[in-house]
Amino acid sequence: MLVSVVTPTHNRPDRLKTALDSVRTLDFDGQLEVIVVNDNGTPVDDVVEAAARDLDVRLIDLPVNGGVSAARNTGLEAAKGEYVAFLDDDDVFAPHHLTDTLPLLQSGADFVYNSVVIARTRVTGTTIDQAEVFVRMDFPCDRELLDVTNHIPPTAVVCRSPRAADVWFDPTLMVQEDWDMWLRMIHKHGYTIAHQPRVSSVVHRIPGVQSLTTVSSDDIAALKPYEDTWNLLTERWRVDSERVREVRRFMPVMYRMAYDMMNNGTPVDFHYYERTVRVLYNALGDPNYGEERVVNEIRAALNGG
Repeated sequence: MLVSVVTPTHNRPDRLKTALDSVRTLDFDGQLEVIVVNDNGTPVDDVVEAAARDLDVRLIDLPVNGGVSAARNTGLEAAKGEYVAFLDDDDVFAPHHLTDTLPLLQSGADFVYNSVVIARTRVTGTTIDQAEVFVRMDFPCDRELLDVTNHIPPTAVVCRSPRAADVWFDPTLMVQEDWDMWLRMIHKHGYTIAHQPRVSSVVHRIPGVQSLTTVSSDDIAALKPYEDTWNLLTERWRVDSERVREVRRFMPVMYRMAYDMMNNGTPVDFHYYERTVRVLYNALGDPNYGEERVVNEIRAALNGG
């Protein structure tokens, strides 16, 4: 059994080194390959050559910057594994990442995501327990929540080869491309999904430090594409569930509140999105969760409550 790790990178050779070090410390004893796709950024040849002393690593240098979707698709095209794990260059795996997730895939799931911590301090794969953790993304398998908004970072995912099923990231999307990919896998290609509850990866969200997916919590221009793409994807992936449609209505509420706070110079909590997802998860599970309560809890989430 071969597992392919697909890692897009752009202008973060030091972060890439830490990410690849976390692959090196995996306790997985099967075959493993790593495909690093440099999206026309700072050269990373030295980093990849150093990692190649312990790993089967291939580097693909893209001639133009096409964005993270194009970079991941390039990696998927090159991946030979039956299973694919995604690892962004500023995130890390815990040593047990694959040994936790692969049994679920071998038992019949097509798509497995593990719980992740959103860390505000840098950690390595072997020092996850030392991370300054503000929130966890540890929601159990819930198709309805995924239909409302994304709660699965790419680094959490191990899945059957998308290339084998002819499933690709949408290269026209600059943000929320991962959410679109998960919905395409499930709604169009029938992927079955499972959750592995133990934390086995870290997504770094450090104030003032740009990542592949982080948007500043005080930048309206940077936030607007997320709202626009959310609107586009909810039209693209329409649902029959009345409850999902009801709860979807609150995402625009979150965006409007965030814009109002930014316009007024009021700080927006750095983890407002993750906190809002928790509110929406609770609302989905309780039909008696009234509109006023949801709105008040979203307001509290934006303020760090």
